[in-house]
Amino acid sequence: MNVFSKLSFITIVSALLYSSFTTAAIVEYDNDKSGFDAAIASMDTTVIDFESTALGTSITNQFASLGVSMSATPNGLTVQDDVFGSNPIGNRALRVEWNGSTQSVATLDFAAPISFFGAYFIDNRALVNTSIDLYNAGVFVASVSTTGETGNSAEWWGVVANAGETFTQAVFTTTASGDGFGMDNLTFSTVAVSSPAALTMLGLALVGLFFTRRS
Repeated sequence: MNVFSKLSFITIVSALLYSSFTTAAIVEYDNDKSGFDAAIASMDTTVIDFESTALGTSITNQFASLGVSMSATPNGLTVQDDVFGSNPIGNRALRVEWNGSTQSVATLDFAAPISFFGAYFIDNRALVNTSIDLYNAGVFVASVSTTGETGNSAEWWGVVANAGETFTQAVFTTTASGDGFGMDNLTFSTVAVSSPAALTMLGLALVGLFFTRRS
């Protein structure tokens, strides 16, 4: 085997190992809400349905108390009752806006590592051309090149991490420029978020302990 063949062999093996890693880290539930629900049945779950959020609201950190912040480029995220001609699950959904010429990128940042995430995706023509990348504290965990959805109805897509895997960020990128989509009933692992009041009390307790020990 010459040097070129050896390099080609190593490249192929590396690619196979990489592919195995990206798929082994998670279990994907594409248009399988019942399977997803069964997989997370014993876990604490948070669901955001946007029903109590005013129409037209631009979403960033309004749900930080639930453990997630959201952002999107180029035109942000808004709560709407219409997603490019398609209906939400309830009366309102999160819409990833678009400008007609640029790829839309939506990012969900979780305050602590989670083990599952799912949502109803709306106007799913976009999802045929959407890559989904998961990261844990900036380290790549897994990637799904497409959800394989078709049509404009709201259809479920979710992932559950295998044992020992977690992630803190999910990035959705439309591979076709000038396309947007919606998400509804965001479902993810319940995140324990420390409130400012709790942190203040903890700080006071530590100060009190310090002076108690000195005296």
